[in-house]
Amino acid sequence: AEADLKRELQDAQLQARNAGKAEMRSAAALEVAEQRIAALEASLHQSSSTAVTLTARVAQAIADADTQANALRAKLAATEQAAQDASSREHELLGRIKALSEASASAAQQHAKELEQVRQQAALDVAAARAAEGKAAEERGRLCM
Repeated sequence: AEADLKRELQDAQLQARNAGKAEMRSAAALEVAEQRIAALEASLHQSSSTAVTLTARVAQAIADADTQANALRAKLAATEQAAQDASSREHELLGRIKALSEASASAAQQHAKELEQVRQQAALDVAAARAAEGKAAEERGRLCM
């Protein structure tokens, strides 16, 4: 639109020059041409002002969008860091759970071994006590005879 206005302005200026060169005698025609030039110049000025305003608005919108993008990037980085921290903590806790599970299993196994040893020892002690009781009974039987 601005280029069209400039072209029309140039055309009007050219017509005004041509009118002067052709020595138009009609002052009314010259005045109409000058009025047209003035109107086109005003339109061009308004168009330029509008373009400047729009350019400023676009620049502000771009700056606002850039600010929002930077804020979102920062938020994303913080969220990613929090997720990484949580993942590291989870990995650490899983390692501790595994170690505790292995220790518990090992302790249970050791306890089972010790329990078996106590059971075997108790069985041996009972057998020895029975054998000793049997010998004592035999001895009492010999003495009573």
